[in-house]
Amino acid sequence: MGYCSLTTEDNYAFELDNSLLNDFITNHKEILNLFEGDFLIKKNDKEYSIFYDDQEFVINSRDFPTLDDGLPNKKRAIARFLSDVHEEEGDCGFGLGQEGLPKDFYKDLFNLTVNDVGYGLEWGFTVESGEEGYHSGCITLTEKGLVHSFQYYENDDEEDEDLIESETDDWHWYDKKYQEESIKVAFILFVHTFFTEGDNSDMNKMKEVITDSLISACKEDEGLFKVSWEEGYKMFQDNNGWDSLFEKIKKIKHEISKSNKEFLLEAISKINSVNVGSNHDNKGKIITILKEKNT
Repeated sequence: MGYCSLTTEDNYAFELDNSLLNDFITNHKEILNLFEGDFLIKKNDKEYSIFYDDQEFVINSRDFPTLDDGLPNKKRAIARFLSDVHEEEGDCGFGLGQEGLPKDFYKDLFNLTVNDVGYGLEWGFTVESGEEGYHSGCITLTEKGLVHSFQYYENDDEEDEDLIESETDDWHWYDKKYQEESIKVAFILFVHTFFTEGDNSDMNKMKEVITDSLISACKEDEGLFKVSWEEGYKMFQDNNGWDSLFEKIKKIKHEISKSNKEFLLEAISKINSVNVGSNHDNKGKIITILKEKNT
């Protein structure tokens, strides 16, 4: 493998406890020096980001010497940080050619940055490595290290994009990964809606919520909305019962970006708010699946 390049647009800001931050800096001073001062970057009076301050971040194995001489090198230090693998899900056949950092660094970082509901930081990545396709998924910080969850996609023979015709006969080009993720979002919304449907549920109101939510997820594009609705519903219909649908969500959730997961949680909450006719005890079933983390 000639090179490996990881790209993300997930740049999350978070607040830190000053006393815990000072302890972390003291305990891991030597490792932090490798980042040349660019780790836990202060964005404003309250918020920090991990190791970059731009919306898009790229780490490429060609940007630093493979041999680690132990000297400060921000790009190699970031590559080492991302190279830890506590657990793998899906297709993770790529690497940056570096060893991860000491395990206690990840444990202390998790305890420093974990939010009030127990979730660690997560970044969605697209990975290119000179192959015919690409990997897409996420890397999640846990107390025991990083969990890598990726899926491999082959490029189309002619283009790496899909051409879609909308209801208005306009032609739009979409990134294949973005379209597939929108379809999965629609699928999960359908599963939740029909799973929680009760005898007195107002399906018209629930359908309105799904429509409004999915249009927002598709950035108001009617062509993408149409494809996501139709293909998402086909995914829902292709099942062997509720358990098979829940297992499908567990398998694909790592392919959904953190921003879309947050969107799904908000949409499900809206669906529950109008689904007053249901006495279903499992309105939180899909939420629980989406929030489940490896430890």
